[in-house]
Order: sequence, then structure tokens, then C-alpha cells
Amino acid sequence: MGLFYSLNLHKVKEQYQPTDELSVNVTYYFRGKKIKVSTEVKVKLKDWGNSGTNPVLKSDPEYKSKNILLKSHYSQIEGIINKIIINEQNPEVSLVKQYLRGVQIKKTTKTGRDVDYQVLLKDYLKMLSENVVLSKNYTRNVINSLNQIKYFIDEKYKNMTFLVSNFDEDFQNEYKNYSVEKHQRNNPTIHKHLKHLGGFMKWCLKNQYIDFPFTLIRIPLFSTEEVIYLQRDEIEDIFKFKDFDFNSPNHKNYTNEYVTDTKKNGQEVTYTNLEVYKDMLLFGCGVGCRFGDLVNLKLDNYEFGLNRNTGFFIFRMEKTRKQIKVPMNQLTFEIWKKYSNGKSREDYIFPRTSYGNPVSNQKMNDNLKVIGRIVKLERLVKKPIYNSDGTVREGTDIRKPLHNFLTSHIIRRTFIREGLNSGLPRHLIMEMSGHSTEKEFGKYYSVIDSEREKMSSLFSFDLLTTNEKKEEPKSINEDLTSKLFKIKELFEQGLIPKDIYELKVSELLNQLN
Repeated sequence: MGLFYSLNLHKVKEQYQPTDELSVNVTYYFRGKKIKVSTEVKVKLKDWGNSGTNPVLKSDPEYKSKNILLKSHYSQIEGIINKIIINEQNPEVSLVKQYLRGVQIKKTTKTGRDVDYQVLLKDYLKMLSENVVLSKNYTRNVINSLNQIKYFIDEKYKNMTFLVSNFDEDFQNEYKNYSVEKHQRNNPTIHKHLKHLGGFMKWCLKNQYIDFPFTLIRIPLFSTEEVIYLQRDEIEDIFKFKDFDFNSPNHKNYTNEYVTDTKKNGQEVTYTNLEVYKDMLLFGCGVGCRFGDLVNLKLDNYEFGLNRNTGFFIFRMEKTRKQIKVPMNQLTFEIWKKYSNGKSREDYIFPRTSYGNPVSNQKMNDNLKVIGRIVKLERLVKKPIYNSDGTVREGTDIRKPLHNFLTSHIIRRTFIREGLNSGLPRHLIMEMSGHSTEKEFGKYYSVIDSEREKMSSLFSFDLLTTNEKKEEPKSINEDLTSKLFKIKELFEQGLIPKDIYELKVSELLNQLN
């Protein structure tokens, strides 16, 4: 059985001139019989490569559109063959002919407007997978978005040919309604799917496969007013909870799933699954990286400072390729010591699966909810989901315990909120989190109650007197105490080294003399 392109020859090939123009067929061969299906594409002999998926050579000015049209015909016949096989029949040539009689072969055009979208989509996804500049995370998101759209097309149009020209505003609105009604997707998710569809169409236009622009419909984006994060006392509660660690005799009360890690001498170390996920959560909150970067951090991503008590985690973000440098703090250092002991610098910090792969984000998210419930993270928070018209989906605006919402997304939000609470300059936090714009950075935090309370100081003069009341200056001891406390806090977080900490304390104490 074979399916291939062939020229429609009426005489021996050697008798043709290089400039002679011949039509191209898609030929199907099975058990000694064959059928030739005309594509109505014509090509000069000198421009015919007769190999691969793009047989028309670049010497033909219209090689792109001709190759696409050939693929469209090839794909159509291939689909007929597959349909016959699915029906548990032998794909005899005569049977393929019968199917072809019931199929209307479309006239070819100068562009890909009348081409089945899947033909172009295969080339687009291949281009993405071969592009070393694009991050794996971005490529996965694009593929997932386009697959969701493909599922919709398969369900709605079933065995019908869906053309590239059908991706118009009507289609987008149909997909939007379908996503809301059947899958309860929110507007940001639908917008992301259609935005990636727009990327595919832009690629088609750029490569002259189509001659019409794609216009993305407007989808209002609504977000929650409250950005959920872990507070410092909650981080401390998680860190101090050791009952499901492997070394605790109580761990069997919570889990019987284990993870092994191998040292460079071949010795194996055993952890519980909850123990590893807990430490990954804490470590991520201290470094502020995305989940995809967290699971791929190696020991070599840590560089010591001037002494063994200081250092930085340095890595290149998978999504943006931007290099990040985050100082070590007590939290990250304790976890790094635990998992780095006995390993080589090229080893990953956190254990991999038995197949050598990183743990999945889905498993991480599932286990974080279990961990939060065990540690009793009961602070009430809400995360409303908005309908396409901006109204809140019924029942989603009711406050629930924090552990219900624990996912890997909370890592970066906690890191950024901790930085803001510590009084670090915004530009410094953005540098460590890898954000380039205030707009993107602003999505990771919201105003909290303690910040709102400070607004009570507005117009805080005594209204009962006509004389303006002047604020009494702080005493020297009170001012020094405040400064000493701030320096101590920065040192404990690992943001300043020990020698600088001692120097600053000495300078402040000398002011008392």
C-alpha cells in the first residue's frame, strides 16, 4: 500500500523539456492496482522535486501555494483510506474510488483559502517544535489551545472539511459560546485559545498561504479583586510541620507513596511524596520562580557569595529566557542543604520520577491541596469566577479555606507579596521575579488590609482645634530601634550578608555614644 505524488506523463519522461508544464496527481497503490487522482496543480518539469512533503521546488514562484494544495488533496485521500480501515474493511482501490465519487474535490486556488486547516496546522506545529527560541512551556500552551479548538471543530463539523477561511468572527463567537456553555471556561482562557489561533493565522498570512487578515474578537477580561498568597505565618506553619516527612514515625498516617533520590555514590535517599511537594512549595516561595523553572533547577544554579553563608540562585527562565539572580535566604538554604547533600553539581535539586522526568504540575497541585488541609491552612479567601458578561458565576464568590486554592501559581504571588511587605523597592522585586512591565507585575498582588489601614492617616489632623497640630519627633532610641529591627529582618531573609549586617548594627549603636 502506498500514497504518493506523481506527474501525469503521457510519454517517456526523457522526451519532455525542462520548461514543459505537467499536471500533478496523487497516486494510490494497493495490491498491484492503483488510482490516480488529479489535483489540477500544474508544475514545470524543472520545478518538480518528486520527494518529501513539498515536491514543488522553490524555483517555482508559486511553490508555497502549490505545495499546500497538493497536501490538501493528499490529506483528503489519506482520510478516505483511514476511514475505510476504521470500518474494518480492506482499503481496496475500487473501494477508494467509490468513496471518491461521493466526495466533491474542490477547485484549486492561488491561496490556501480553500484548504483544510489541518494541512497548514501540521506545518505550523512542526515549525513551533523546531524553533529553539520558543520555550517549551509556550509551545505546550499553543498546542493545547489549538487542540481545544480542534476538538470543537471535530464535534461540531464532524466529517466535514473545515477550511482556513472559516476562521472568522462568527466562528470565534461560536467557540466562545461553546466554551462557556459546555466547559464553563472563563474569558481569559477563551481569549488565550483564540489568541493562539490568531498566531497560527498570522503565520499563514506571513507565509502567503492565505491572503486575508485574521481579526480577533473582543473578549472582556475580568479578574479577581484578591490575589491569593501565603502569609509569613502560614509559610512557617508549613515549614515546621514534619509529621509526613519520611524520618517521622507518623508519616504513614498521611501517605504511603515514596520518592527516591540517588546520590553521586549510588546511595539512595527516600522521601515521602508530601514531603517533596511541601519542600518544593517552600523553596519556590523563597526563589519566586515558575513551576517549570523550579523542577529544572540544578545544584549548579546556586553560587556561593563571599562566604559560605551567602549566595545566589541564578537561572534562565524557560518562558522569557531572561537570567534571574535571587539571593539565598534561610528558608531556601535549609531546603537546598537537605536535597544537595551528596549530589553532583549537575544533579537536579529535587528528585525526578522513576523515568527521569520532572514531577507533573497536576500532581503538584493535587498534593498541595492535601498538604494545606493537613497543616490546617483555614484562612478564608475567595476566588470568584466571572461569566462572559462580567457577572460572577453563582457560588464562586463564597469564601472557602485557603487550602482549596493551593496550586503552584501561589509560589510567585507569595514571593512578590513577601517582597512588598518587606519594603523592598518594586524594581528590585521585578528584577528577581523576571517581570519587565508594571502591567504584568501588577497581576501578582493586590492591596491588602494592612495597606488600606495606612490610608486612615490621610487628613489626620485634629479637627477640634484651629491650630495645626505638629507631630512630635521620635526619640533617638525609638528611631534606632526601628532601624535595627529593619536591618535584622533583612539579614534573616538573606538579603544582606553577615558582615554588612554587623557593620550596620555597629554604626547605629555608635550613635548612642
